[in-house]
Amino acid sequence: MNMKQKFIALLTLFTVITVGVNAQVGNLTPEQIQADKDTKLEEIKTLQGDIDKLDAALATMDFTGWKFGGNGNIAFSGAGASNWQAAGEEIANGLTTNIGVNLFANMSEDKFYWFNGLNVQLGYLSNWTSLKDLNFSDVTSTTLDKMYFSSLPGYRINSELAATGLLDVQSSLGNFANPAAISGGLGVTWTPVQTMDGKLIPLKVVFHPLTWKGNIVKELNDPGTDASPDEKEKYNRNQALRNEFGLKDGSTLASEFGLKLVADYGRTLKILGNNIGWTSQVRVFAPYTQITPIDAAGVELPSVGNVEFNWDNAFSILLFKNLAVSANWNLRQFKPETNFLFDETSSDYDPEKAKHLQQLWNFGFGLSTTF
Repeated sequence: MNMKQKFIALLTLFTVITVGVNAQVGNLTPEQIQADKDTKLEEIKTLQGDIDKLDAALATMDFTGWKFGGNGNIAFSGAGASNWQAAGEEIANGLTTNIGVNLFANMSEDKFYWFNGLNVQLGYLSNWTSLKDLNFSDVTSTTLDKMYFSSLPGYRINSELAATGLLDVQSSLGNFANPAAISGGLGVTWTPVQTMDGKLIPLKVVFHPLTWKGNIVKELNDPGTDASPDEKEKYNRNQALRNEFGLKDGSTLASEFGLKLVADYGRTLKILGNNIGWTSQVRVFAPYTQITPIDAAGVELPSVGNVEFNWDNAFSILLFKNLAVSANWNLRQFKPETNFLFDETSSDYDPEKAKHLQQLWNFGFGLSTTF
């Protein structure tokens, strides 16, 4: 079609549309025409508002190159009692300090991206029974120690789907790599381009059906009969976990092969006029292979495949600049970590009471910053 033919076609289309509109307008009163005009102007304003919100969201994103940042918070919560009968005869006081740090280093190009993240959560509890003998250094105990690192490189198949690899490590800082879990796998990652209230929804779903997972549990020395109750409990837990993974003769690594699923989501919730920031992550590993545990005597038990499930949630309400109320709620189920609590050979064993779901929650008021 040459330029002249294109011009004739466009002119014909414009004429048909104009005639159609004029025919409709010709049957309306001036008041109806004005009302229709006002309606269309409101529609234009709404659409323009949505476009402005999307432009603002896109303006805050770096599509290429490296981007570094993160956030951190320190929250305090306390409890105390004096002559409160349910608390006993002595004064019971406590101060809980929770520290959270999230760091990221992300790179994005037209065909390739590389997302890296580190999450650390630490919690400390200080208890005392007498204000005159207050000494934090003698009574501080650790209530929370979690570290999760992930590295996700990907090659884009299209705007939402990419072929990816994932390396992640889950451990603690106080007892780094004892125990710990490290996994590496291949698959695809879905990052849908969706909006809600004019903002992009940060959703990322990792599906890796080819994943190796290594469970690391080092061997501790027997503390002996003169050890403290805490040292004995730590040693017994360590031995029980090693037995669950079938580790003996100094071995420290139990391998599995299976499916890895990770989903990250975040948004701002509007509740009673307050903006509540919410981030959530679900991690699941479903093994194809099985591990053969042993009992205390080293005798092999029936092989099992242990599914690992984690769901971590963080909430925050910014009250003033850098002052916020924060809360964390974590769910975890991984039977090797809790099997030692339930002796199936005991006569009192009740499978209905053998609950393996672990829960952890904390909240407090403190400082929050973004960098």
